[in-house]
Amino acid sequence: MRADVGRRLFALVCVGATVGVLRFSRLFQVGTFAAAAGIRKLLGTSVASRPGPHASEWDHLTPPDTKPVSRVSRVAITHHPWYQHHRASDACSCLAEAAALGLGHIRSDVRWKDVIPDTNTPDEDAFRWYRSYFTAARDWYGLQPLIVLSEAPRAFGRLNEEARMNAWKLYVEQVIFRLGDLCQIYQVFNEPNNPVYRFFRRSEQAAALTLASNAIKSRLPHAQLALNLLLDLPNWKQTLIQLLADSGDAVDIISVDSYPGTWSLGVGPGWSGAIELASEIRHAAPGSVWTGRKLAIMETGYTTNIGRFRTQKQQADYFASLQEVTHSLDSALGQRGLELLGLYEICDDDSSVFLDPEAHFGLLTSTFRRKAGFRAVQHLCSSLAASQVLEPALRQR
Repeated sequence: MRADVGRRLFALVCVGATVGVLRFSRLFQVGTFAAAAGIRKLLGTSVASRPGPHASEWDHLTPPDTKPVSRVSRVAITHHPWYQHHRASDACSCLAEAAALGLGHIRSDVRWKDVIPDTNTPDEDAFRWYRSYFTAARDWYGLQPLIVLSEAPRAFGRLNEEARMNAWKLYVEQVIFRLGDLCQIYQVFNEPNNPVYRFFRRSEQAAALTLASNAIKSRLPHAQLALNLLLDLPNWKQTLIQLLADSGDAVDIISVDSYPGTWSLGVGPGWSGAIELASEIRHAAPGSVWTGRKLAIMETGYTTNIGRFRTQKQQADYFASLQEVTHSLDSALGQRGLELLGLYEICDDDSSVFLDPEAHFGLLTSTFRRKAGFRAVQHLCSSLAASQVLEPALRQR
């Protein structure tokens, strides 16, 4: 008996030590990746162009010969046009490849610092560029725009609280006035629980969220507002609950971002928190902060940033695994299912950059060569589109 207990204790110690080593290695990996990303940003090796000077390039482009395909798809993919210096022809190359994946939505920021860089005067050419881009996405490639409201200009940080809210209101209103007919889903902020991207103080976030909702829905009553938080950061759920409680019904779609194996300290698949959240939304009592909300994954991906150690095959395997993740979330949510599955992202920033994960998340290299993950995502989109059509019919039987 004592020998058996001893063996079990020894096994538990071994498991604990293994988990500890894995957690330490995750911490070391995330710290190294963050340092690499920070160094690259400080050295200015990432692209920092503005769209305005390239607005006229759209006038010289012609739509593809083939008509856009109408898709039944809840899959979205992110595209950052500044990775290609806002060149219109390169943006179209990325849109064409996104369409070839068989997904339904293209998610792109309308960067505040691009369209109203001084917080006061709209840049007409920048807005013209974005309008041409989203029009091409919808009309030429059959991709529904999902607009992200993000990236405050430097001048924003020097304003007092009242001026900050006024500047934010102007930005949101200008985006809706100029682009609102092209888009029905708006992501407000980007990971407000992530200090890297947060530009409103915590005490201001709920008011800014409510203001954005009122500005958007007064002009677009059927628009949906999404709020995304990064999983695996401390107190992410408490932050979400507080924002929802303080902003009333401003948020339609609760979105989570998760990067298991890249930006995650956890040693597991990384989706248990999202599945728990899905169950809470499904079983929400009247008056709960979860009542009436939809759930989406806004960002998830796997970076190929270290040659033979973080490979294209690993990226492809990761995207293949998302079919089961989506199925689990659909099951937890019940009949409604997951609203969106957002993949990150269509194209690398710079495939030649060393170590920085943010430069290598694409399904395409920065020279537009398809990675192995491209085919995996095509299969994922095809499978999810088929199940999206079949499941409602099965439920009616």
